Order: sequence, then structure tokens, then C-alpha cells
Amino acid sequence: MKCMVIGLGNFGTELVRQLAQKKVEIVGIDKNRHRVEGVKDIVNEVYIADLTEKATIHSLPILDMDRIIIAIGENVGDSIITTTHILEEIENQPIIMYCRAINDVHRKILQAMGIKNILTPEIDSSLDISYHLAYKNVLSAYAIGEDYLVAQISLPNKYLDLKLKDIPFQKYNVQLLLVRKINPQEVKSTENIFLSYSKTYHFFDALPEQKLNDRITKDYVLVVFGHRDDLSDFLE
Repeated sequence: MKCMVIGLGNFGTELVRQLAQKKVEIVGIDKNRHRVEGVKDIVNEVYIADLTEKATIHSLPILDMDRIIIAIGENVGDSIITTTHILEEIENQPIIMYCRAINDVHRKILQAMGIKNILTPEIDSSLDISYHLAYKNVLSAYAIGEDYLVAQISLPNKYLDLKLKDIPFQKYNVQLLLVRKINPQEVKSTENIFLSYSKTYHFFDALPEQKLNDRITKDYVLVVFGHRDDLSDFLE
């Protein structure tokens, strides 16, 4: 996984530290030299750059990324301009973009720009979102010791529409704990439900043995337990 974090204030720096612990390949960017110096030992690459200047965009490895996180928090204008430039650069590319919103107006502007993955500004949220960024299809997770996770996951496309009993959890030493299905009437088409911290959604929960013959679609979230490497292999 390759992640670019733009904006290395408190939120961005904490997010970088969490991702580095999960062995994610990180590119850090900030226009402040002091902030760049503060993370240079924990990221793979770091740049002093002002991304509100469009010409700067082309000199950065943006198109090599899997995920780009705009973590700018001091200036809404800088965030919006940078977001615009990044969107233009990654158009039609399979790169997932996340933006930090520092207030409700900022959030609404980002939504109007088509951004679905909007992060809240608290540092604590970066601790949760780091698992989502570091591991494919992990929506949220809690560490059990150093090597094991309890995680909420969405299924990779290769498993979608299979019956639950036919999904190869045992092959990967992954234990299924809970089957959750969201109420689709609550979700807007422009909304990423797993990053909407301000809203609580209603799930219909069931034990696995109750849903063995259900075909698992995108409306399902599964709670699983396993070694982080086994989970990563299962979700690839």
C-alpha cells in the first residue's frame, strides 16, 4: 500500500506515525520545512512543497499512489485548492482520495466537489482510520496484542455474491465473528458510511450460523478475527 499524506500538522503527523507502524509506504508533503523535518525519519519520501501552486503537482509521485490523504487543517482555502489540483491530476486513475474537514462548511464544500471520503479533524480519528488506509477492505479495526486484529471488513469483489458458507475464511485462518447488514434506506449515494463519524447507522446483526446461506453483497459488513498477515492475504 502506498499512501501520500499532504499536510503534516498534528493530524497528518499522527496519521503518518500510525501508518508507518503498519509498514505502509508513505510519502509526506508539507510546505513547512520544520514539519517535514519532523517526519523524515519515519516516511519513505518527504517533500517541501506548496500544492496550491499547480505546477508543483507534476513534480510529485502522485500517480504512483494507492491512496492520497489531504490532511491540511489550518486553511480551508489551501485545502480546497489542493483538493482541486489533485482531483484534476488523478482523473480516471484508480487512486482513492481522502480529505480532512475542519468544520461543517468545509465538509459541505468537499461533498459538493464529489469527495466521499471525508475525515474529521480529531487526532483520535486518525488512529481508527489508519487501519482502513493500511489494509485493503478493512473498515475499522482494534489491535489485540501486536499481531492480531478484530476488524470490520467489506469483502473483496472476488467473494461478492457468494453464499457465506462458501467464502474461504478457514483457508486463511480467519475467524468470522459477526455478520452485519446496513439498512440501505439510511445511506445516500454520495456518502461513505464508514467515514461518517458524526452519524450512527443501524445495522441488522446476526451470528454467522444464522446467515450461512445468505449471498454476501456490498450491503454486508463482516466482523472477523485473525493475524494481521492472514487478514491481509484474505483481503487481497
